Amino acid sequence: AKWTRSLVYYAAEIEGGTVTAHGGEKDGKYLAFAATTVTADAAPAGQKFAYWVDADGKIVSYKAEYKFYISADTALTAVYVSEETEVEVKPVLSISADPEAMTTERIMYYLSWDIPESTATSVVNTGFIVVNKADYKEETFKVGTTDTNVSVLTLGKAYRVHNSAFAADKGSMKYDNTYVAATWATYVDATTGQQVTVYSDAIEVYKPAP
Repeated sequence: AKWTRSLVYYAAEIEGGTVTAHGGEKDGKYLAFAATTVTADAAPAGQKFAYWVDADGKIVSYKAEYKFYISADTALTAVYVSEETEVEVKPVLSISADPEAMTTERIMYYLSWDIPESTATSVVNTGFIVVNKADYKEETFKVGTTDTNVSVLTLGKAYRVHNSAFAADKGSMKYDNTYVAATWATYVDATTGQQVTVYSDAIEVYKPAP
């Protein structure tokens, strides 16, 4: 039998901007796990763009043109503030995953880091961290862990940039298992000169058998 993957499309409800799908569109929805860009409308008089928030009010990007990999029905709202308002820009990291991108025991992860230059003089390393849900422990799910069940993957010099969106895959993702994953970045703090490691929220990903 030949395995054929069915295409999945997700809705993107954008308030205060427009959306561009780089992977395809169908019935007003956008191809799952394909690059998608939202661009904020011009700010009203006396205001400026501040950031994008999701349906829960969580800030997902401070960039007026925000690129991400759509992995669910998504609602984003552009937030504008007065020109005099100082917007405190903080690191924003996100991760999503497509467990069916490959028929082998691999999972494709989509990672993004937005580390503002006002926060970091340089980004030292970036990567993602993965563990089987059965072995997950919050206290050991971190960079530098001695827990041998946790895989910490460093993406290398090519990814050490302030604003990025990338795809990377991980093997040994056994069928019929659920994995916990997060992306991370280590940067040099612009104020203290100390290295700081920050993480995205963790996600759970189930790897189905083909």
